[in-house]
Amino acid sequence: MWTLLKTAVLAFIVIWLRVTYPRLREDQLQKLSWTLLVPLSLAQIALTGIVKVVIQ
Repeated sequence: MWTLLKTAVLAFIVIWLRVTYPRLREDQLQKLSWTLLVPLSLAQIALTGIVKVVIQ
C-alpha cells in the first residue's frame, strides 16, 4: 500500500509539472545546454579531478 501511495504522489507531481510548464523549443534547449549544462559538467569534472588529487 505504501509503495502505491508513493507512486501515485510521484505520478501526480510529474503530470502536474508537465502540464504547468510549457515545452521548450529545440533552440531553447540548445541555448540552455551550452550556457548552463556544459559549463556545469566541466566544472564538476574539474572539481572531481582536484578532489581525487588532493585526497590521494
